This record gives sequence, structure tokens and C-alpha cells, in this order.
Amino acid sequence: PPVTPLDDAAIAKQEEDYWAASRKEPSEAPFSALLRSGDFATLEQKLDAVQSDYETRKVGEGWVFAVFHTFQQAKLEEDVARWARERPRSWAALAARGISQHARGNRARGGRTVGETAPQQLAEMEMRLAAAERDYRSALAQRPRLLPVYSYLIDITQKRGDPQTARAVLEEALRQDPGAFFVRDAYIGMLQPKWGGSWEAMEHFAQSAQAHVDKNPHLVTLLGYTPAARAYERVLRRDWPGARDLYTEAMRFGREPIWLSMRAKAYEKMNQCPAAVADLTEAIRLDPTRAEFHAERAWCRKTLGQSDAAFEDYARAAELAPDPYWMVSGYATALEHAQRPRDAVAVYEKFLATHPDHAEAFEAMGVIYKQSLHEPDRAREVFKLVVELAPDRASAWRNYGDVLRQLHDDAAARKVYARYLELADTRDPIERVIAPTIRSYLATPPPASIAE
Repeated sequence: PPVTPLDDAAIAKQEEDYWAASRKEPSEAPFSALLRSGDFATLEQKLDAVQSDYETRKVGEGWVFAVFHTFQQAKLEEDVARWARERPRSWAALAARGISQHARGNRARGGRTVGETAPQQLAEMEMRLAAAERDYRSALAQRPRLLPVYSYLIDITQKRGDPQTARAVLEEALRQDPGAFFVRDAYIGMLQPKWGGSWEAMEHFAQSAQAHVDKNPHLVTLLGYTPAARAYERVLRRDWPGARDLYTEAMRFGREPIWLSMRAKAYEKMNQCPAAVADLTEAIRLDPTRAEFHAERAWCRKTLGQSDAAFEDYARAAELAPDPYWMVSGYATALEHAQRPRDAVAVYEKFLATHPDHAEAFEAMGVIYKQSLHEPDRAREVFKLVVELAPDRASAWRNYGDVLRQLHDDAAARKVYARYLELADTRDPIERVIAPTIRSYLATPPPASIAE
């Protein structure tokens, strides 16, 4: 039968209870510290305690997921591998190594479409996924209620296009815990039309889960997954009113932070930034650790002229997630627009301290030295480094040539500009305008002193 949507009060209570419990989940810090110190025995004791508490219903499944997600981090790869080598019979070490290999496979594959991905990248991904699957199966043989492993196995089957195995994995997980949410969350995405399913299949799956809602009230949120998935298709088509309406429909069954943030995106694109800020503020209240929520709210606040509040959000985003460059770039750009170029440079320098090969960040910092700080000597040093890091980066050669002209080094500028013209893609609207100007400059005779 049709499921009646929750009223606002019921939604608020359900989401508040769920996210309040989520905020109490253990931090990854003590687990990663034990791993890096090599104290594997204590690490295993703590992981066993979390799993046992879940199995005896002292804590929710989210605790186990939160702890084991720790081992996805690239910086822990070598430590996880050493742990599994030294303690090859440990179910915890096997699961952690599987998760680490799984993450390495995802990083090797990258985020582009299959057609844009090199065969060797796909081959490395499959090799690592196969290794992860072996470790997962070995871990489950010892600890069959280790639910995160089932979610990771479902992800592998999705990448392989194997819905039958995915269903078998799901059913085994639900035999272990009929009220499990996260494995259902992993599986329902495979039922979307783009993966060979249908909206009706998603709705049926979500409704069937309601038989266990007494065991896990958060299962009601699955009823919003179909309109949320349809809303995301509207986002891809840039149908912002349609996306807003479908995310609103999804939120009849729960105010998921990610749905709030996506509706905020629709509001922002519709020039309704106050509504966007309201949604992002609610998303942050429910899940304050998501850096992208802070960065997105910062953008909206900057648009509204709330500079101080925007800078606070950008700083918090950088603290929570120092690696995503788009957040760093947004923060630095906002500072530069606020006539704070030194602070913008400091943001880039902090990022580059841990990403010393990031050519785009170096180039952006060089542009600030060139245009805002009027320090061409420093800009020249930076652009010289950029073209060494990324010798095919046309914009870097153009900026390098510009600063050499500022320094009246015409001979060097001409050589650098010549390289820029070899690389410039005139399909790019910026280069299409600038390249003819530089060709005209090179066509003029050099000063007599240079010609001599």
C-alpha cells in the first residue's frame, strides 16, 4: 500500500535523532594513530569492541562504518599493508586492507567516463578490486556481521555491472541484520534506470524496507531516494526549478543533509541565496563535518555581501578538508576580491605545503603576485616553476610571458610567448581573444638592442 509521508514534526524528530547519534560516532583519529604507531594489537581490540557493541545493539551500525571508513585514506596505505602482513589472520586487518585496496582502485580509475579513461587505469582498478574482494570474503568468514564489507562488495558488483551478485550480497547482509540501512543505501542506487533498473523498482525496494522500520526508523528515508535521484537528473539538465521541487518532495520522508545542500544549489542558481543559506545552515546543523556544505554556504554568503561570515565558512571548510582544490580556490578568490591578496597568497601557500606539485594552485598564486601585489620578480619565480611542473600548460606560459614583459625582458618574453602559441587551444574563449594579440606582438620587430 502507499506509504503516508511523515509530517514535519515527525521528520524533524527522526532526522534529529539519527544525526544526533551520528555526531556521537567515534573519531577516526585514535584508530589511525594506533595504526601509524604500529600498535596493531590494541587497534584490533578497539575495533573488536566497536563491532561487538554493534552486534549486541549497544551502538548503531553507523559506528562500525565510521571507524572502518578510516582505512580509505591514501596516507594510511603503507601502514594498513604492514598491519595485514604482520597479522594475516586478523579479520580487522583483512577488512582494512580490502578497504584500502578498494580506495586505491577507485583513485586509479579516476572520475572520468569509461571512454575517457585509459585501459591501464581500468585494469589497475579491477586488479585492486579483485584483491579487495578476496580480503572482504576472508574477513566475513570470521565476522559475518561486519556490515561495511557488504556495502563495499555491492560497490564492486556495481562497477562490474553484476546485479545478480549484488542482490545476493544484499540478501546475505540482511540475513545478518534485517534492519540494516547502509547496505540498502548502497544497493538502491543500482536500481536507477541508468544502471538498468527503473524508478518503480527503486520505489518497490524502498517500500519493502518499511517492514523493518520498527528496527531502524531511518529506513523511512529510503522512500525519498527516488525523487532525490530524479532531482539529480534535473540538476544535470540545469532544470533548477524542477530539481528544487523534486528535492522538496524527497524531503517529505527525511531532511537528508545532502538533499538540503542540493536544493540549496538549485536555489542559488535561481538567485535565491537567502533560501540557499537557510538550507545549508540546516544541513550543517545536522552534519557539521561536511566541508563542502561550509564552502557552498560561503559562496552564497559572499554573493549576499556577508563577507565576514563567508570567510568564516571558507576557513572552516579548509580546516575540515584541506585537500579539495576547489574549496581552496574559492577561499583565496574571495579574499582577493575583498582586497586581501596577502591573505589569499597565504591560503595557497598552506595548500601547496602539502601539494607541492599542484601547478594550477601555483599559477593562481603567481597571478596574484603579478596583478594584485605588483611583485613581478616573485611572479616570475612562480611561473617558471609552473611551466617546469606542467610544461604543456598554455596559460602558465602566457602568464610567464606577461610578467617577463613587465620586467622589460623582451627577448625572454618572445621565446616564452612562442611556446604559448604552440600550446594555445583557440577553441577556448579566453585564448581565442588573447592569442591574436600575442601573435601581433611577436610580429612587430623587437627593439634594436635585442635585434643586434
